[in-house]
Amino acid sequence: MLESERIRTLPSDVKRSSILVALDAAGVDIKEVVQDAIRRDRALDGYERVQQHAAEELESRKTKENTEIQAQIDKYVTEQRAKIQSNNEAISREKERFTGWRLKKQQEEKKIAEAVGYFVSENPITTGEVNAPPPPSKTAQHS
Repeated sequence: MLESERIRTLPSDVKRSSILVALDAAGVDIKEVVQDAIRRDRALDGYERVQQHAAEELESRKTKENTEIQAQIDKYVTEQRAKIQSNNEAISREKERFTGWRLKKQQEEKKIAEAVGYFVSENPITTGEVNAPPPPSKTAQHS
């Protein structure tokens, strides 16, 4: 009744009187209306508590799940970083091994070039890094 176009714009005391007259005409005691309003309010408050509890439970579960997911992500990232570190260390070890081998190779090539140098006018033995194609082969000449 309070939403009615006719009553909504009336002053408060006129609204009250109009509603009491209408309720009296319908045989409804105002105390029953007030008690019904109290029951409805309590029902809404109770439902709100249930909804709030459900929302808090959901938040708790999802927060726990998020924490577990983050722990899995952190573990995965740690494992992958360890693999990267291991790979980088393997690369470093291989480069060191190869550099050492290359020095021995160059020493051996110098020995070979020196030995062959007595028998050729232009030495065909390479004595450096092999990044470029090898020089064209020369026919060995005897002294």
